[in-house]
Amino acid sequence: MCKTEHALDEIPPNLPPLERARRLLDKTSLLGWVWHSHVDAAAKVQEELGEAEEAAGQEDRGHLLEECGDVLFSAISYVCSLGIDPAEALDRANRKFAGRFNYIEEKMRERGLPLDVSHEAEESALWQEAKKQGL
Repeated sequence: MCKTEHALDEIPPNLPPLERARRLLDKTSLLGWVWHSHVDAAAKVQEELGEAEEAAGQEDRGHLLEECGDVLFSAISYVCSLGIDPAEALDRANRKFAGRFNYIEEKMRERGLPLDVSHEAEESALWQEAKKQGL
């Protein structure tokens, strides 16, 4: 029996998930399967968030996992629709988050306070302070 060939077969399934999603979207966009506007892509993200929220209220972890994957995939699709490399955007977000968290950790240590839920207000204020400082 002959193997059916598909447009996406050339994309290795063992790529890191973010890279594979980007390549899937790149390939399908070459075939005309592309959002007509970033507004449409954003609406899809909102739709998928709603489905994930609904799944979060159920006791089916497999369904929730699937819906969370759909949220991530649609978010990557949205970012791509804006002409932004999702890996670069995520790297920047990771560095920004780590910088802000490190700032909070240092300030809490200076105040002799542990990072825990009992100091949520202080931590939140420090997060805003870190943002204002451009971290």
